[in-house]
Amino acid sequence: MADTKSKTNYAAGDVVRSCEKLEAGLRFGQEGVSACALGPFQSPIYWSADEAAKIEISKEMLIDKRKKIFDMLNDDYSETPCKGCQMVTTKKYEDVEFSRLGHIDFSETSLCNIRCDYCCYTKHDSFKKSKFDSLNILQKFSADDVEWNSAVDFGGGEPTVLPNFTECIDYFKSRGIRVFLYTNAVKFSQAAYDGLVKGNISWLCVSLDCGTSSTYNKTKQRDYFPRVMENLFKYVEASKKGHGNVSVKYIFTENNCGEDDLYGFTFAMLALQADKIWLTFDFEPTKGLDAGADEFGLFDYTNLIEAYVKLYLLMKQYGLEPGHFEENHLSQVSRQGQILLERVKDGIAKEEGKTEKNTENLLVSLGSEIVYFHLNPLQIHHPGKKIEDWSLQGKRVLLAPVSDLSVSLMADVGVSAGNVVGFVDRDPTLQNKVIHGGRVHGYDEIEGLKVDIVLLAVHQQYRKDIIKTLQSKIDKSVIIAVMA
Repeated sequence: MADTKSKTNYAAGDVVRSCEKLEAGLRFGQEGVSACALGPFQSPIYWSADEAAKIEISKEMLIDKRKKIFDMLNDDYSETPCKGCQMVTTKKYEDVEFSRLGHIDFSETSLCNIRCDYCCYTKHDSFKKSKFDSLNILQKFSADDVEWNSAVDFGGGEPTVLPNFTECIDYFKSRGIRVFLYTNAVKFSQAAYDGLVKGNISWLCVSLDCGTSSTYNKTKQRDYFPRVMENLFKYVEASKKGHGNVSVKYIFTENNCGEDDLYGFTFAMLALQADKIWLTFDFEPTKGLDAGADEFGLFDYTNLIEAYVKLYLLMKQYGLEPGHFEENHLSQVSRQGQILLERVKDGIAKEEGKTEKNTENLLVSLGSEIVYFHLNPLQIHHPGKKIEDWSLQGKRVLLAPVSDLSVSLMADVGVSAGNVVGFVDRDPTLQNKVIHGGRVHGYDEIEGLKVDIVLLAVHQQYRKDIIKTLQSKIDKSVIIAVMA
């Protein structure tokens, strides 16, 4: 392992600054090859698109680039945008590794069949084919190089227009990499449909951003609203048949905050019944700002925040459960993203007269056998009772689902005191993987595992659906404990 570490003088126990995307991430974009790009924030470019087109990029060359940025991050003199990123953490140098393949941002083409008015490619008229072969670079990594939680944000431009789209999907499947496909759904893709059925595509996400044809025509500059809705219904049909999921995104801009669109989108989603609905903002106005700054330049998000809150509450009123896309995206890397999310949640709380955290009590109504657990030390909390110390010794324990939180439980002293039989997850890409000694099972295997306790560790927005699935697969005597 030593040959894949930085050659600068670090001792194994030294505490250093690092980032999982710097160590194992890859971004393929119109600008070239880099570690990552989240929203308007971009890590340093390893090779420009022109440079990448002229050379054969090897795994060793990528490792060397990662080391150089890592060294810049850990000295007091170099300037790199990574120093302002909220994702940078500290760890021991002995735990740093540069040879792995983790998160991939696969956006090699900016070609697209619509013209979203908030898109930087539209604003700069920069729709072009890729100058280099991203898939060729990825093929330098074997299945053994792939992290357990490796995933690809497969976007663009519009990815389904790529001539090797199916080949890309096949590669990700061969490496056990989860695919998050971002498509506008203008073009129906049989490969995408089949991927949803088979589970080769974990999530297919469509940015609809409106609830009326007139707003779609204005914001996308194409008259494709009926076609997109038809294709969305087809993709949802595929998700119901198989293992993949479909999500629909509403990006708030200055042009889609009217009530006709908010109500139209809500009723369309009631009919569609997609697996998830995401709400987010147009983040282009924050481009060029310092990621750690508490300001938004000249742009005022007030109207967008008000529309966001209104749509969120409207959808909740009709039984839909929208999610905050920023929680997993811009708020992770920038103070601006954190502020926007805080303002949205404050607005929702003000309108509801309570905090969002109170909705967690809804879990109790799903069954009296559901309890909460705490760590350090391990304790259990039955609703309405005092928190008590808890021992898992002699108990067969299953962790659900596969997430950073559940994987971290493998190292917990209290949890490891039990007989941890592995994980359970619905995603076939994750099933049969072995993570820190624990095998990932499908839900149909639970009965044969004869477990006593299921520990659920995942973000609260996913808990209710997972609990319902668990309850349909396990005996009533099995305890479902939710991480508090």
